[in-house]
Amino acid sequence: MPPALGLERAKPIFEELPGWTEDLTGIRTFDALPVSVQRFVDRVAELAGTKIGMISVGPDREETLRR
Repeated sequence: MPPALGLERAKPIFEELPGWTEDLTGIRTFDALPVSVQRFVDRVAELAGTKIGMISVGPDREETLRR
């Protein structure tokens, strides 16, 4: 089977970011998130080249933040 798109030459790039241990389920605004979470979301958006408009902090519908 031929290699797909030259991926056999791809090399992963790992980036470590600070984590968090806080429970986020009660948070309802982006600004109320811990700074480490805000920076994580901003970095993912930067890497993806897009804006992130919704963030889930739990399984319920009310636990979705709009940015």
